[in-house]
Amino acid sequence: GAAAPEVFLYYWDGRDGPSFEGWWFGKSVGGNEVWSHNQSKALKPPAKGWKIPFAGPVRNTFSVVPKEQQAKATAVAARATAVAAVSENVKKLNEEAATTAAEVMTSVEHARTMLSDSTTIEALDSAEQLLQPLPANIMKVQKQLEPLQGQAGSLIGEVRTNLQKLRQALTTCNQELQKIKIARPKVLAKEKQKEAEAKEVANLDEMLQDATDKANSAEDMVEKTVIHYDMVEAAGDDLTEAQNAVEQTQELATSSQLKIKEALALIGRKMVTVKNYQSEAVREKANTDLNNLRIKLRDANQKLTPLLNVKQEFQQRAVAKKIVQEVNDRLAPAELDVDRAVEAAEPLSQTGSWPSKAIMKQADTAINVAADKLAAAMKFLEIKLKPAAGLIKKELEKVEARGRAAEKRLAELRNQQRTFQEKEASDNLVNDVQEKMKAVSDAVRKLEEVLGPYMLGVEAEADTASSIQAADEAVKSANKATSAARIVISMRLVEVKRFTAAAGQEAQRSLQEYQKALEAAMKRVNDLKSMSNERKQAIARAEAISQVEAVEALAAKVTENGAKIQDEAALEDMPWDQIRAAGDACRSGYLEAQEVMKTAQNLLTTRQIEAKNSDDAEESAELARLQQRLRSATSKISQFKTLPPAVEKQIALKKQIDESVSKVTAAEEKVDQAIAVIEGGTDGDSGEAAAADGKGAGKSKTSPSAASATALAALKGVTRYLDVQAKTKKIPEEEVKKLQERVNTAQERVETAQRTMRESTEKITAKNLVSEVEQLVKAAEEAVEKFCEVMAPQLAEDGAEGQAEKEGDKEGGEAGDVEMGDGDKAEKKEEKKEETKDKDLAAACRAAEQAAAKAIGGSKTIIAVKRVAAKRLTESVAKLACEELDALLTRAEAGAQKIAGVKKEVNDKKYAKAKAEVTEKFTAAEELVKMAVSIAEGLATDASKGEEGAEVDAAVERGIKAQQDAQTAISTVRSTLQTLLRDMKAGESNVQSEFSQILVKVGPLQADLDKQKKMMSEREQKFVASRLLKEAAVMFEKLDTKIEKATAAAAPLVGENKEDFTGAMFVSRCVEALKVHGKKVSKTKEALFDEIRGENTAISQAKFVEFMKALPELKAQDGAPIGEKELKAAYARMDSVGGGQVAIRQFSDQFRHRLTCKQVVALTDTISVTDSKVIRKLDLHEVCEGLEEPAKDEATGLLRLKVRAEKDDKEGFVTLTGNQGTSYLEPFSAYEACLGQIDAGMQELNEAVNETMAYLKSKADELSKKSALGPLGEAKAELMKMRVRASKAQTAHGNLKKQVAEAQKGHAEQLEAEKKRKEEAAEKARAAAMLDEATQLTEAAVADAEKACSAADALASATAPATEDGNPLQAMDEAARTLGVADLAVNKALDKIMKENMNQIRKIEKGPFVETRRLMFRLKVKLAPLAERCKKAATGLQAAKEKVAGDAQRAVAAALRSSALKAGLTADALFTKLSQGASTVPASAIRGHLEALEGEGRLKASELDLGLHHYAAGLTRLGLMAMLQEYQRCVKDIAFTTDFQVKTSSTLRKLDKGELLEVLGGHGTDETVGLERVKCRAVLDQAEGWVTLKGNRGTAFLEPAAKPYMILGEAPGGACLQQKMESGSETAGALEAGEVLEVLEGPRREPPLEVVRVRGKAKKDGKTGWVTLKDPSHGEPSFELCKLMICKGSIALTTAFDIAECNAVRKLEVGEHLEQIEAPREDEARKVTRVHVKCTNDGKQGWATMKGNQGTLYIAESQLHHTCRRTIPMESAFASGSKAVRDMEVGEILEVLEGPSTETKEGSMRARGRSLRSGQEGWFTVSNATLPWSPQYTCKKATELRDGPDAASAKVLRKLDEGEALEVLEAPAALSESSEAEGVLRLRLRAGKDGAIGYAEDRGAKGEVFLKPVIESQ
Repeated sequence: GAAAPEVFLYYWDGRDGPSFEGWWFGKSVGGNEVWSHNQSKALKPPAKGWKIPFAGPVRNTFSVVPKEQQAKATAVAARATAVAAVSENVKKLNEEAATTAAEVMTSVEHARTMLSDSTTIEALDSAEQLLQPLPANIMKVQKQLEPLQGQAGSLIGEVRTNLQKLRQALTTCNQELQKIKIARPKVLAKEKQKEAEAKEVANLDEMLQDATDKANSAEDMVEKTVIHYDMVEAAGDDLTEAQNAVEQTQELATSSQLKIKEALALIGRKMVTVKNYQSEAVREKANTDLNNLRIKLRDANQKLTPLLNVKQEFQQRAVAKKIVQEVNDRLAPAELDVDRAVEAAEPLSQTGSWPSKAIMKQADTAINVAADKLAAAMKFLEIKLKPAAGLIKKELEKVEARGRAAEKRLAELRNQQRTFQEKEASDNLVNDVQEKMKAVSDAVRKLEEVLGPYMLGVEAEADTASSIQAADEAVKSANKATSAARIVISMRLVEVKRFTAAAGQEAQRSLQEYQKALEAAMKRVNDLKSMSNERKQAIARAEAISQVEAVEALAAKVTENGAKIQDEAALEDMPWDQIRAAGDACRSGYLEAQEVMKTAQNLLTTRQIEAKNSDDAEESAELARLQQRLRSATSKISQFKTLPPAVEKQIALKKQIDESVSKVTAAEEKVDQAIAVIEGGTDGDSGEAAAADGKGAGKSKTSPSAASATALAALKGVTRYLDVQAKTKKIPEEEVKKLQERVNTAQERVETAQRTMRESTEKITAKNLVSEVEQLVKAAEEAVEKFCEVMAPQLAEDGAEGQAEKEGDKEGGEAGDVEMGDGDKAEKKEEKKEETKDKDLAAACRAAEQAAAKAIGGSKTIIAVKRVAAKRLTESVAKLACEELDALLTRAEAGAQKIAGVKKEVNDKKYAKAKAEVTEKFTAAEELVKMAVSIAEGLATDASKGEEGAEVDAAVERGIKAQQDAQTAISTVRSTLQTLLRDMKAGESNVQSEFSQILVKVGPLQADLDKQKKMMSEREQKFVASRLLKEAAVMFEKLDTKIEKATAAAAPLVGENKEDFTGAMFVSRCVEALKVHGKKVSKTKEALFDEIRGENTAISQAKFVEFMKALPELKAQDGAPIGEKELKAAYARMDSVGGGQVAIRQFSDQFRHRLTCKQVVALTDTISVTDSKVIRKLDLHEVCEGLEEPAKDEATGLLRLKVRAEKDDKEGFVTLTGNQGTSYLEPFSAYEACLGQIDAGMQELNEAVNETMAYLKSKADELSKKSALGPLGEAKAELMKMRVRASKAQTAHGNLKKQVAEAQKGHAEQLEAEKKRKEEAAEKARAAAMLDEATQLTEAAVADAEKACSAADALASATAPATEDGNPLQAMDEAARTLGVADLAVNKALDKIMKENMNQIRKIEKGPFVETRRLMFRLKVKLAPLAERCKKAATGLQAAKEKVAGDAQRAVAAALRSSALKAGLTADALFTKLSQGASTVPASAIRGHLEALEGEGRLKASELDLGLHHYAAGLTRLGLMAMLQEYQRCVKDIAFTTDFQVKTSSTLRKLDKGELLEVLGGHGTDETVGLERVKCRAVLDQAEGWVTLKGNRGTAFLEPAAKPYMILGEAPGGACLQQKMESGSETAGALEAGEVLEVLEGPRREPPLEVVRVRGKAKKDGKTGWVTLKDPSHGEPSFELCKLMICKGSIALTTAFDIAECNAVRKLEVGEHLEQIEAPREDEARKVTRVHVKCTNDGKQGWATMKGNQGTLYIAESQLHHTCRRTIPMESAFASGSKAVRDMEVGEILEVLEGPSTETKEGSMRARGRSLRSGQEGWFTVSNATLPWSPQYTCKKATELRDGPDAASAKVLRKLDEGEALEVLEAPAALSESSEAEGVLRLRLRAGKDGAIGYAEDRGAKGEVFLKPVIESQ
């Protein structure tokens, strides 16, 4: 425990008064903490009369005696007590010993009995536990008895007897314990063995289960793998399905192998574990079972092994097939090209005719193409064959044999071709030489023509350089032609020698003849060349003479100009400019002569060299004479190469003097400018002057100082320049002196102006300086004044107001003593406002003071700075400035003193006010201390009288309150004084000492209060302790109530008689079944009760179980079936009394509709919400009973129910669900209701416990700070005891909460078990239903598919299906429908199995669905081949149907075509005849027409039925044309001949691949060559002739094609039909978007066109680009030259023609564009040309000079500006059709920047067509806007087929499905109702599926494509 405190007993004399004199018990001598007092004055401490506590009453039970005296008295009393105690103790111990010995023997017998029944570890433990404490008990009693043997007296014998009994009992007990100890290891070993064996058996079961699961999982996976492998075989040719099956099989095989390995590894580990088993039997059983599992796994692995490489095998087969296919893909086209080469070379083998060059070229191209492709194919084959082996190699060798055969055929063609190539080459060689010889003849003839006049002697004087050049060119051409011919003939002679004799002899002979002719031509060329040289010399001689004469003329001119400056005396009198002009004239003449001399010299030198080379002496002599004349003239000219020195000197001197004068003049101008600036203002001008000049003017003006500096610098530079000129003597000395005098004068002017400027500047500077400081001082004074204004309210004092305020405070205080209410609140609010106001005023005062101080300090600082600046000025200005600054400083200091005075006055008033407040607070504190002392003294008096009770407690409470108020007042005074003294500065106020004196007085006042606190301490402690204990007792009463309530609420769940809530689940199911049964048999619950109980008065358990087990409605319920166990639980729940009988009341209670309130809801008197009254509200969790079925309140639509509240039996209506979905009631659950009550009780208990614990803790914490003695110490001890009690309550709450949680967990586990039972039953039922459904679907699908496929195969395999009516199409349609149904059934079954069922159970690994999944796989394997079989059967049936219908339709078409040909009718004419003016031809009209035919062409009735079945709704013009017109497309180049017979016909031209032909009839076979021939018309150019359909080796040259149509997708501007093929021909009709054209001829390309292109800039927006200036296809040019003029030089635009009488409008800028208004006019007087124009940029008009009187051209007519005549695109590049910049509009002006350039433009692709809409014919351009079209359409996206063209009013016939085939019956119509429908076509269609006819659009408004024409690929 805690250490005992030190206690001092001491005597205290009367120094502190008589009340303190006497003996004391205390913690220290003279200390404050004392416990007891005795007023005795004895020398020793008195025994009695002690007061406890020291101020309390005398406690008589307390005495003080010496320690020795107390010890003696205690010893005597102890001895007497001990003697009596020994006798009593011996007696008790004897009794205890006898009892102990008897109990020990009884326990030993009981232990022996336990061990005799069964020797188990539990029995040993129980016996040992029984005997173990006995020896210790015996020894304890022995130990107590043995010391008493000598003290027992008369009881000694009994003691000895009891000791003997105890010894005997101890021996017996120890023996039995030893037996237990010996038996324990044996029993433990035996039990351990049993336990180990049990563990091994359990472990083995778990091990076998795990291994079995693994093995079964592996077997299942192997089974899945086998099933998927079967699907690979079932896939057949469907590679995608097979690939998927292979992937799945491989994946499953890998997984299966992994699972087998895992299972075997697990079994291996288990067998190792089994070896460690101790039980042999368990070990043997484990090995047997595990070996069986291993055998099963090995069998599964053997089944799996062949499937592991399925993917590799599949891939190998695929690779092999792919390799062979790749080789075939390359070799087959090569073989086809070899066949084409053979056919192309076929004309080479024909005799009697020489093949044309085209045929030769065609054959050569075909052979080369075939050779290249065959070589590539064979090379690829060799690459593949090299590494190949096995089957691949054999297949490739077969392919190689085909390739070698093709190579052999190609070699034969090569040999055959070579013969023809050599003959052709020899002819080409001769033709080449012939062309060269023709060129030689032409060149010689041209040379003769050039030299003809000279040879005739008529061109002697007219010879010119051009004619010489022409002759030279002709000679060169002739030489070049002869040389080329000579080389070619030599080369061709060598080449001919390599040919065979037959091919080369004739060519060699021809070449030799050409060689002789060439030699003669060369001789003629040489003769003409000599003649040309003679003519050339004569012309050169005349030219040389002319050049020399020109030089001589220039020499004379230069000499004449030089004579003017040769005389030096005359030069001195000449002006400088005349001297310069004469020198320039002389110099320019010299330079001109130099050029001419150089040309003449070069010419003479060239002629002399030529004469020397030709050894012409006469010519050389003549040239020498000319050379001498040239030298003489050159010598004269050379004299004037440089000017005379005197001229150069005079020019230089004049120039130097003028330059010096200009420099001096420039310097004088700068001086004038500087003086003007100085006189206008000085550098010191203030801002006012600058402002007067305007904002920003100062930025652009030059300052006087800068201007003067510039002038002085200029003068200094001129001075230095003149000094240099004087020293170098470049200028005469007198000139320099004159200029120097001017410079000195300017220097003096500048210096005088500077002095004046400096004086003025200093004065202004001083003035500005003083002005700036004065403004600062003025601002400071204003700040001081503002500070005084702000401080004025604090300086104001009104004694009357202060006195009134005091009186008001007094009155307010008196009133406050009487009543405290709203006035106090208002007063406090007002005080708060005043306090805020004072704070704001103080802040404003501080801000004003700081601003004023800052302004004063700043002004004084600036004054000091400016004083220093002023002293730098001149003495007079500085003195005046300093005086003014001193005066301003005096003003600033006065302001500072004023601030200090105001502050002092404010502080004095503030501290005086503070003194009054502090004094008042101190006085109040004194009063409160006196009041506390008075109360304390009264309590002391009551205590001395021993008074207690409520009045004393109230007095104590008042005393405590008085002490607290007094302490608060003292603390307030002390803190206020300390704050004031801390904030005051030393000497700041005379009240500082007074504050210190008041603070000293606070100390004694605090001491008095502390003294009274000690007096109040004990009373206060008693009061507080009593109150704490009372509060705690009340809280524990509440806590006990909460515990009882919570325990009672939890009793049904955790009590001894707890309820079984799980039975409620089964009760609800039984009741639901009974309700259904009662409703079915029309029995009430009472009748059901009677039926169940039978003859008994109540329902017994047996009767209930028997009846419910037989109830069919219970068996029919979903979920797990209810067995006898569940029915008994339900019965137990119904038997709420527990008597084993369920009475009518208990039975009826189960049928009640009980509900629980989820949300508080009103209970009303009627069903209507609006008209009802509220009875009361149902509380949360309140239980009520539904009395009727729910009904709807019609007014509000709410569902309402009549209920009875169980709490008070009130009946009324409540709302079940609100209009926002809020649910108010839910079905009642006894378990949930119980949980709700438990939760509420537990929550209340938890809150009570927490509240109590928190209260005790807080109070204990408070008391821990108090003394451990006295009433509070005792209260604290009581509270600690109560905390133990509260902890027990908290533990009870936790235990109860744990019990409830465990009960909830158990209930949840029961619910979960029941839920799992239901789920397992439902899962089993679902699996069975799923499998049954899938099996039924599969069996039905298999039967339907087998039946449908057999019927379809029978119809498809028959050559001519026979039917009763002769029309097999109906039977085929029915068979197709049946196939579709069967296919749908198969797909439905597959979808059901794989997509729906398998997706649901794919990931399930346990339960009934595992077996279901395995069986599902088998069903899929069974169904998979059927889908493919149905598809194949449908495909075969469709092919047969198409063949039957096609044959019949072709027969009808052939009959119609034959009849039309015989009658000479076109398709249009036949349509008109049969339609009788209608839009369609009825099927009956066609039938009648065909039945009227005679002869072999007449068809049978059955053929007509089949052929016209498709046209039952009639035949449109499009349909009839498709029947009558047959078209073929050329798939291989073939000759187009004139006759049927190949040998007798001639070739019209070659048909190119892809060319379209219209068949005209005449099918037949040319027996002579075995070729099938047909007469056709080429659509390209309308040529008619015969074509071979197939070659004699089966090669097809033509294939059927559709009739060509084109549709105009967009209608660009000007789209039309034209009368001729040329693009610029006349229009035949307009075309619109969506118009369909029947192609009659073409398309073919126009000849190339040459268009003129220019790059220009549009005047409208400045954009540049290329445009077509002229396009032959458009006839007229696109642009014409516009009358636009351009300003070439700046000139004025005037108002009138006459310059003297006009005014200027504005100036015309260079490059400006003008429009000519009038023709140009000549101003005769001024010799200028004027023109009236208009400016294009601003529209101004006027007259301008076009050409000046000196010939200057100011305005010229533009040759680059053109006006656009038609809209034409401006493009970004030169090539036509490049990216468009924009369109040039009509009337726009284009400025040409580049060009014109000619572009050769490819001709347009043109075709002749006929509009299906209008029937007009004409030519049109095939472009990107024209697209191929076909009447055959396919549906790309589902849309509607309507019965009329108007979509708004038409009815929908049916929906067109995606992929459906359609036939257009009429020309499409473009929609134009809105912009959204732009480009949409409305089509009248016939559906191929069912023949339905209606209207539909090809696209939607948003551009989605619904229908698209089927265009065959070309």
